Amino acid sequence: MKHSYWSLLLLAVFLICFVTACSSGPSQMNTLAQKARAEAAEVQADQFAADLWNSAEKAWQDGNARLEAKKMGEADKLFLKAKSDYIKARDSARSTRDNIIKQINSMLVTVGIQLKTRLVDSPAARNLSPARKKQFDAAVKDIEDSSGKITAQVNGGQILEAKVLVDKTVRAIWEIEQEYLKK
Repeated sequence: MKHSYWSLLLLAVFLICFVTACSSGPSQMNTLAQKARAEAAEVQADQFAADLWNSAEKAWQDGNARLEAKKMGEADKLFLKAKSDYIKARDSARSTRDNIIKQINSMLVTVGIQLKTRLVDSPAARNLSPARKKQFDAAVKDIEDSSGKITAQVNGGQILEAKVLVDKTVRAIWEIEQEYLKK
């Protein structure tokens, strides 16, 4: 009787260990990696931290291939690497995005100042012929519209598009000044 008690106890411990090992295997690590992947995708890590994202994607795909091949230990390691790389990509992307947004906002302030001081309030703008003044005003209106569109793009998560547009807008101010106000 004593012997069977210990056998049953040993069998119970073995089953608990087996069930725990199976439940915390690749499927759990896969889930954690998948969550980290979603968080990284949310902050556009594929654009703002492409190297880290690509490394994580490779580990993710390799982990899924190992999981399908029933190589649980290898899959678990790859999902752990994927999770780690996705987290790094997420954090790097957030930092990069925040820096670009700060640059865009700073450039928008500059655009507003330049628009007023270099174009609208320029004494040369008052001396334009009526036909040139109409063209000039249309060009200035385009700059003002671009500023609103840039803000909308930033708010809509289109950070890279906003960066390109703000660069074009700064360039457009210089071009308008050269075309209409320089002799």
